Amino acid sequence: MKPNRILCATTAALALVFLSACSRDKEPAVNPTGVWELKAFTAGNQAVTPQTLALKWEGGKLTGTLSRQAGAKLEQVPFDDAQLKGSEISFSLHVYALHYENNVLQPTDTNMVTYSTYQGQISGDTMKGKVEKKSWQEENSRTLDWEATRVKSTAP
Repeated sequence: MKPNRILCATTAALALVFLSACSRDKEPAVNPTGVWELKAFTAGNQAVTPQTLALKWEGGKLTGTLSRQAGAKLEQVPFDDAQLKGSEISFSLHVYALHYENNVLQPTDTNMVTYSTYQGQISGDTMKGKVEKKSWQEENSRTLDWEATRVKSTAP
């Protein structure tokens, strides 16, 4: 083999090894795809109303929604941003406040919004972490613990 062909073959082989390593880096240590029951805890360690996460890992990208009961309807809030690095997960979203007058749910007021940034660790079918919440009602943000458990499929 001529030196140029050897150099070209070596360069091509190294490029394949590099591309293969890069594509493996896109695969997380865990696959978060599925439905998760989420609980956040108040400062007094009381669980607040359970919510549901629907997560999907596809093509190196994490997407999802948080579902919560909003009066008589189920509200689904898409993530603004979601990341998965190894077993570390983070996502952020914004939700509009539920506002009642005389026990009647009022139309959404976009001035009454809470921004939440979740960070945590996935271990098997459990996630645990911290959520930072910044509300229109509070000058400072607050940090709460949260955990989620993967909902087992009941399909045969």
